[in-house]
Amino acid sequence: MTTASGGTVGECLNDVVQQYPKLKPLLFNAKNGKLHSYLDVFVNKKSSHPLGLDKPVSNGDELYIFNIIVGG
Repeated sequence: MTTASGGTVGECLNDVVQQYPKLKPLLFNAKNGKLHSYLDVFVNKKSSHPLGLDKPVSNGDELYIFNIIVGG
């Protein structure tokens, strides 16, 4: 578990990337800087959708990053 600082999901993820720079290409698209479309972030076990990286977070919230599995 890692502790991150920030007022939004995006700020927290950027803080984690500052601590672990090798995570950046695993989380964010290099072309547009957005979270990869196959990832979803949950805050306290609830999806951050539709706000995504702009979803507000509070001290003590837990963020979970999930790889969305699709197929047919």
